[in-house]
Amino acid sequence: MSIRRHTLFNLVGAIIPMFVLLITVPLYLNILGDVRYGVLALVWLILGYFGFLEMGLGKATANHIARLQDSTAQERGDIFWTALSVNAAFGMFAALFFWGIGSYLLTSVLKIPIGFQGEVLAALPWMVATLPLTLVSSVLNGALEGSNKFLVVNGLQVTSTVVFQVFPLFIAYTYSPSLIVVIPAALLSRGLMNVFFLVACFRYVPLGPRPTFSIIAAKSLLSFGGWVAISGMIIPLLSTIDRFFIGIILGAQSVTFYTVPSQLVNKASVIPGSLCRALFPRFSAHKPEDADKIAIKSLVALLVIITPIVIGGMLFLNPFMSVWIGGDMASIASSLGEIFFIGVWINALGHIPYFLLQGKGEPDVAAKIHLFQLIPYILFLWVALKVWGIYAAWIWSFRFLIDALLLFRFSGLSAQVMSMLVSPGVMVVSALFSAQYIAGENWVWRVVLALLYAVWMVFWFKKNQKVGLLTDFFLFRKFRNNFEIIK
Repeated sequence: MSIRRHTLFNLVGAIIPMFVLLITVPLYLNILGDVRYGVLALVWLILGYFGFLEMGLGKATANHIARLQDSTAQERGDIFWTALSVNAAFGMFAALFFWGIGSYLLTSVLKIPIGFQGEVLAALPWMVATLPLTLVSSVLNGALEGSNKFLVVNGLQVTSTVVFQVFPLFIAYTYSPSLIVVIPAALLSRGLMNVFFLVACFRYVPLGPRPTFSIIAAKSLLSFGGWVAISGMIIPLLSTIDRFFIGIILGAQSVTFYTVPSQLVNKASVIPGSLCRALFPRFSAHKPEDADKIAIKSLVALLVIITPIVIGGMLFLNPFMSVWIGGDMASIASSLGEIFFIGVWINALGHIPYFLLQGKGEPDVAAKIHLFQLIPYILFLWVALKVWGIYAAWIWSFRFLIDALLLFRFSGLSAQVMSMLVSPGVMVVSALFSAQYIAGENWVWRVVLALLYAVWMVFWFKKNQKVGLLTDFFLFRKFRNNFEIIK
C-alpha cells in the first residue's frame, strides 16, 4: 500500500480526535471549571513527560517489525514481547517514582488552590497508574505501524481518543466533577483500549502463541531506541515546560488560558505527523540518497499544504474563538494562538529532516540538537514569563525556528530546500502581523485579508509550479512514475 493511503489513514485518524476535542473542551470547562481543568491539564502534562521512560521502544519496535515482515511469527514475537516487557517495567518504575514525589509536586511546587489539593492528592494513585498503560501502548502502536496496518491502528486510536475524552466527561456530568472520579474514569478507558490493541497485534502483526523474552532483542531495541529516547525525553520538555512554568509563575487559571489555544492550534501538526509516520519505514528501508529524494518531494508537498492552513488559521482564529468559548478568554486565547501558528508552521517543516535523520540511522544527531537547545530555552522562557507574562508564547515559536534550522543543516537538506522556504515564510509572518495589527477584532477585515492572501498564494504556486507537485503527490501520477521507490 502506498504512502498516499497510509498518510490519508493517519490524517483521518488524527482529524477525528481534533473534532472530538473541539466538542469536549467547552463541556469540560463548563462542568469542571477553569481551575479544575487547569489542574487536570497540568497533571496530564506531567504524566505525559514521564513518557520519556518509554526509551524510544515504540519507534524501535516499528523499525524492527518492519524489517521482519518476511520472518516467522516467533521472530516478530521476540521483538514485540521483549519491548512490551521492558516498557511495562519502565512504566512501573516511573509510577513508583511519581508516587513518591507527587504529593510534594502537586501541593508545594504547582500553585494549586488549597480547596482543590485534597481531591488532587486523593486521585494521585490513579494518576500514576496511567504511566505503565501509556508506555505499553507505545509498543502496541509501534508493532501495528511496523506491520503497515495503518488503517487498523488509526481506527483503534480514534476509538481510544473518543473513549478517553467522552467517558470521563460523562462520569463528571452524571456523577461528580471531582478529579477523584474523573481521573479513574480516564484510567479505565485507557486500560480497556490497550486490550483491543493487544488483540489487534495478535491478529495483524501477527504474533506467535507464546510470549517470549530475548536478551539479544532487548539489546538491539535499546541500542536503536537509546538516542530516540533522549529526544523523547527532551522534546516533551521543550514543548510543554512553558505550561509548567506558567503554573508555577502565573497560576492554574493562566494555564487554561494558554493551554486551550495551544492544544487547538497544535492540531495542525497532525498533517506532518501523519505524513512522517508513513514515511519513517521508507526512510529506514532505503539507501540515504533515495531517502533524501523522498524527503525533498515530501517537503514540497507539505509546504504547499501547511502554508495556507496556517495563514487561514491565523486570520480566522479570532472569530472562531469568539463563537467557541466567548468572553475575555476568547480574545486572549486567539492572540496567543496566532503566535503559536508561527511555531506550528516551522515545526511542521522540521518534521521531515527529523524523521529522515532517524530513518537513516542517525538518531544521535537529532538528540544532540535537542540537548543543545534545552538550557538556553529554559532560561529565555523563564525570563520571558517574568517580563511578558503569558505572551512568552513568542519564545515557544522561536525555539522551533532554531530547531528546524539545525535539523535541516545536519540532515543535509538545507542547501536544497532553503530557497523554497523564503516566500512562504514571508507570507506566514506577514499574516500574523495582519491578523494582530490590521484586522484586530473586525471579522470583515479578516475575510478581505484572507482573499488577498489566497490570490498571493495562487501566484506563488503558479510561479514555482507547485500546484503540479501537489497534485502529483496526492494522486501519484508523475510522482509515482519518477519515484517508484516510495511505494
